[in-house]
Amino acid sequence: MTNFHILAWLVNNDTLGLQIFNSEGKLNEDSYGIIGLLDAIALRCSNNNNNNDSIKQYELAVKKWASESPIWATVQELANAVVSDMPPSPPLPTQSDSYRSALSGSSVSLGVGPTSVLKSTWSSQTTTPSGITERNSESSHWACSHCTFHNSPDTDECEMCRLPRRG
Repeated sequence: MTNFHILAWLVNNDTLGLQIFNSEGKLNEDSYGIIGLLDAIALRCSNNNNNNDSIKQYELAVKKWASESPIWATVQELANAVVSDMPPSPPLPTQSDSYRSALSGSSVSLGVGPTSVLKSTWSSQTTTPSGITERNSESSHWACSHCTFHNSPDTDECEMCRLPRRG
């Protein structure tokens, strides 16, 4: 997921109040809303200098928006509530673990941040005449080849992007 995806989600989420346009279709000019954040980002984009002063100025503008925006404070509280309810993540595998894993034919998919680790062991791997790699897995999930979301094994389409399961 990129910063663009997060911004797009925030702008399209009606609950948070960060929409670009209000319910009347007019530009939402609230400096604590998404326009304020976009103005802070535009400050960096308009100044093509990569010197330390322009980077610091941009970082200060974004931090100022984040510290003053009540909407962003709500987003942070929601994120903190979700993270505090999650079990602690297991330690990341070391380089030697990854090497052993590669030799044994197993794979590890790691999430970013406070997500859990999904481990799956591949029992075999075959390639179809059309070049599609099929894996027979002992895992309890399958990863969508379009968006990489991990789905329940009994579904034929991705629960996130609704595209069909391949293989």
